[in-house]
Amino acid sequence: MTPEHAKMQGLTYAWGREDASRAVTPVSAYTFAEAFAQGWADFNDGKRNSMIPLRDAYDTWQATQGTAIFKPGDSSADHAARNAEWRRIRTIGEQS
Repeated sequence: MTPEHAKMQGLTYAWGREDASRAVTPVSAYTFAEAFAQGWADFNDGKRNSMIPLRDAYDTWQATQGTAIFKPGDSSADHAARNAEWRRIRTIGEQS
């Protein structure tokens, strides 16, 4: 999914959930959509191994008061650190 498509999907989903529940997204639906689109951009650029479903991202966004779409340990930075560690281990194994 392109980041632009992810942003439109995130925005539409957040607006729909707010409308149905009468809840208000802590920061804004647009900010959530930008965060979701950035997650997809990271996935597309190989910074993440997987991307979470939109519903899970929105639920985490609500639970963290608008500070994260990923659960602890699942951010793009966490994925990058794990990938770097695997590359380091693989390099050591190839040198043996």
